[in-house]
Amino acid sequence: MPRQTYRLAVSETDDGAGGLDATIYDEDEAIVASTRVASEEYDFEPPSQGVSDAETSFTADVTTIDLQFVHDSASIVFRVLGDRDEIATVRLPDEGESVG
Repeated sequence: MPRQTYRLAVSETDDGAGGLDATIYDEDEAIVASTRVASEEYDFEPPSQGVSDAETSFTADVTTIDLQFVHDSASIVFRVLGDRDEIATVRLPDEGESVG
């Protein structure tokens, strides 16, 4: 496969529930993969400054793309896997956790 440019964008959900949507777009803005994370299900609070700038672009020569997320005590991380290798990430702090 030829190299393609993709964009991982993370935004707050439109339903007012406080969750996050993560979407991978290809060069034509077609959705390649997406996931939704409900804040109450994973016990996190999105950043107070919003997540409008939570995006990254990357170029890859892959046959499969997978979007995963991990929530630890300090952040939520969206990981893009291309052919099972990590090729991009977006990390958002968990505002519900105190920093000490």
